[in-house]
Amino acid sequence: MLQLRTKVTLLLLPIVVVPMILIGIHFYDRQADDLLREIDLRIQEEMKLASERVHNRISIAQGNIGLITHSHLIRQYFNLESSSQRFYLYYRPLLELFRSYQRVFPEYVSIQMYDQEGTEQVRVDADNPTTRLTLPVPRLISDYLENGAKDLTVIIPPRDNQPSPYLVVLKAVSAQTFTDWNTDIRFESAGYVVLVARLDDLIAQTEKARIGQSGKLYMVSGEGERYATGIRQDESLAPILQAALTLGPTATAINVGGNSYLAGNTQVMDNLHIAAIWPMAELRESAIDIARQISWLTLVITSAIIVLLMIVVHSLLIKPIASLTDFTRSMSRSRMEVGEKEHLQYRHMLARKDEFGELAQAFRELDGNLRASNLKLSYIAYHDNLTGLANRHTFGVFLQKTISAAKRHDYKVALLYIDIDGFKQVNDTLGHEAGDKILREIADRLNSVLRGEDIVADFASYSQHITSTKVSRIGGDEFAIVINHLQQSKHAGTIAERLITTMQPPFYLGKDNFQLGASIGISLYPNNGSDAQELLKCADIAMYQSKRKGRNRYEFYDKSIDEEAFRKHKLTQDLRLGIQTHRLELHYQPQIRIKDEQTVGYEALLRWHHPEEGFISPSEFIPLAEESGLISQVGEYVVQEVCRQYREWLDQGVAPRRIAVNVSPFQFSENCTMAEFISRTLNEYDLPGNILELEITETAIMQSNRIQMAQLEALKDLGLSISMDDFGTGYSSLASLRDLPIDQLKIDKSFVQRIENDPQGQGIIKAIIAMARELKIEVVAEGVETKEQLFFLKQHACGVVQGYYFSRPLNADATFTYLTHQNSLSDRIG
Repeated sequence: MLQLRTKVTLLLLPIVVVPMILIGIHFYDRQADDLLREIDLRIQEEMKLASERVHNRISIAQGNIGLITHSHLIRQYFNLESSSQRFYLYYRPLLELFRSYQRVFPEYVSIQMYDQEGTEQVRVDADNPTTRLTLPVPRLISDYLENGAKDLTVIIPPRDNQPSPYLVVLKAVSAQTFTDWNTDIRFESAGYVVLVARLDDLIAQTEKARIGQSGKLYMVSGEGERYATGIRQDESLAPILQAALTLGPTATAINVGGNSYLAGNTQVMDNLHIAAIWPMAELRESAIDIARQISWLTLVITSAIIVLLMIVVHSLLIKPIASLTDFTRSMSRSRMEVGEKEHLQYRHMLARKDEFGELAQAFRELDGNLRASNLKLSYIAYHDNLTGLANRHTFGVFLQKTISAAKRHDYKVALLYIDIDGFKQVNDTLGHEAGDKILREIADRLNSVLRGEDIVADFASYSQHITSTKVSRIGGDEFAIVINHLQQSKHAGTIAERLITTMQPPFYLGKDNFQLGASIGISLYPNNGSDAQELLKCADIAMYQSKRKGRNRYEFYDKSIDEEAFRKHKLTQDLRLGIQTHRLELHYQPQIRIKDEQTVGYEALLRWHHPEEGFISPSEFIPLAEESGLISQVGEYVVQEVCRQYREWLDQGVAPRRIAVNVSPFQFSENCTMAEFISRTLNEYDLPGNILELEITETAIMQSNRIQMAQLEALKDLGLSISMDDFGTGYSSLASLRDLPIDQLKIDKSFVQRIENDPQGQGIIKAIIAMARELKIEVVAEGVETKEQLFFLKQHACGVVQGYYFSRPLNADATFTYLTHQNSLSDRIG
């Protein structure tokens, strides 16, 4: 699990890193753009410098040739008509004049003078020339004249014997007299002076210039040929220079041979250009350096920001949360366990005026509420919610604690187990709300009897959450009392007598009053047991014995108590547990229509497989259920299980027409809710009422004052059928049969089983069948086990039979198989 510090760090990383990366990318783009602008400016600057150097040389050459053509020697030379005179008088002075210019301007490789016809007159070449420069003088003069007799400046490109280009400047010499030669611009030419300047030094100087790391300048002809000084031409450079000639002075990106360049071009004069070439690959190299620098810078700045943010977050968030955590933990301990430092931190957190202070206040309120809730829950855990007495859990723990103390200090303990006589009748008659009021008054009466010296069952000595309650409620109407430091056994009997006496006054509920009693069983330590469980069992048996002996009395546990009584008592307890844990099982016995032997229904029969005693007959546990008040729970369990099973069979497509359920008269009371429960259960499983048939014994219907006509009518309104079970064993009158809402009579099996050798019984069966036919009531004979019995019943028109002759009661799985088989037979017959 990541800590908050780590989570905050992970949260801050993208918040800080992403913007820094974006800033770095933006800075990188800016740097790249700045580099390109710098290269552009550098290209323009270098081209301008190179162009200025060339223009400067041209300007100086033009100025010098102007001075030469205006020289007196030149004019005097051409004023003489004799060539010999010219030679003897002016040749050497002119040579000296030309050489003086060469000494000052060593770049002048040749100064030549020609007459009007283009014949060379005087010529001075540079010292030790590698080759003699031959000029196309006639063409130059022709170009001069075509240019309007203006000074001519041209570039002579390299030739085979001329490795580098030359700058050639041609100017005419005026034919006017010395005094008026400058009076008219349009004068007649007497001759021409040609000045030849080398350019290799400018070419070398130009190509030495660097743009960035690998960018260079080149002097290029108008055709894009590079002017070089004795250097072998690079053929790969030619297409690049040719592409550059199409550009202007502003640097522009070009792509030649798959490579990108930034290039510019400036035309100095005809046939002379300055071209700048800068490979874009240098931009990528520079970009890598820039990216590396930016990456390191971003990393350093990001790290610094993260550290700064972590310091701020730790100060403003992590540290207060840690303090709040310590504050919360300190609340879970007592004040004695909290140190002075934690007390200061506790007060500091509560004094804060920010959200953490509010949260600390909320935690303190929550702690107070939790402590109050804990006290309340502790009280609930150790006390009975209705009466305020100690509950069964508290009683069990305290009893065991008391026995352990008695073992150490060698004294006796008595356990009084109390069951309230007649309470179930009050609860069933007036309802649970009235029963709760009675229980609270019983608790008050029992508590009022006990004196402090009578009992040391002070539960506060066991737990701070348990009050000094002397009585414990361990069940619905069952209470227990522990007598500590018992001196004599009869002392326990004396307390029991006082408890019985306090129960004798009637209990009042409004205008009604009820007489209740108390049956008390007493067990002693160490006489009757060495642990709490054994003492409780013995006291329970003694209490049950007091009920058998007439109730409203007490009995000490005695080993000679009737084991059968104990067995019944234990079975009652086990039956209650069996209902809660669904250990009861339903079996289904088919009911067969005699005329076609088709199954028309089933009777649900309750079975109980006890975990220790095995199968227990309904004739044994049903009376126990009626006596203990469990019969209503048993009846509801049967109806619920029948409806659930019917829905399951219905979903599987094999449901029977109806299922009969036996009902005890004890399930009917003044506040009987059987009809409501059955209606609710049918709705729960989405079933119609006609799938159920209620079987009530003849004796129960005719003699019990519990069953009222309105209750039977309410059941009939749900669509249920009513069957009078065990007919013939009671005292029904014809009038009662006519008035009761009976749909079916079941002939008791005691008559059916004596058909073969009891003529009187045969007569009774005939009479029942005839009477039912007249009253239009269906007759079912139960207990049919032989072919002769079936033949007799069929002969006398009995409608339906059931018994071992056709099928024993089947469990749910076997019944499903039986239903499936019956459906397949019906399909084949149909």
